[in-house]
Amino acid sequence: MCRCKIDNHIWGITWSNLQKYGCPVCYVKRESGENSYLWKGGITPLSHRLRGKIQQWRVDSFIKYNSKCDITKNNKECQIHHFHNFSDILIETLETLFLPIYQDISKYKETELKSIEELCLKLHYKYGLGVCLCKEEHKLFHIAYGIKNNTKEQYIEFKKSRLQLNNNLLTLK
Repeated sequence: MCRCKIDNHIWGITWSNLQKYGCPVCYVKRESGENSYLWKGGITPLSHRLRGKIQQWRVDSFIKYNSKCDITKNNKECQIHHFHNFSDILIETLETLFLPIYQDISKYKETELKSIEELCLKLHYKYGLGVCLCKEEHKLFHIAYGIKNNTKEQYIEFKKSRLQLNNNLLTLK
């Protein structure tokens, strides 16, 4: 059992985790929000709203791939992968409209939200449809290439290597 010297929080932890993380309450404070390496200025609430507004782009992407994974050709738990990161599209949308990033989306006027939704969808189509991937392949892609600054070229390389691996496995059988 340990007691935090900052807030007197008491918790049980292994020695190795204590060395790595310290107090779990303090760790969350240190690694959350603006302190997180994933911080993008507070766009998460707006991202959640806009993901629902790009549904037609997502549907069109599924139609292009017949709702089947581009790599495995199965239709189990398929998702649409962006060739151009969603967060980059969102930031471009706000910059184009000369709008700030508000953590509380209620600070946007209804007309501003409508403009953001329309331009975000338009930019999705500008950058092209996404690719249909099963959940497992999508996860493997992001493990290999991370979640920032992804490109179509990375996807082509990833697909080539995955198909090569699958062909090698079939040859061994």
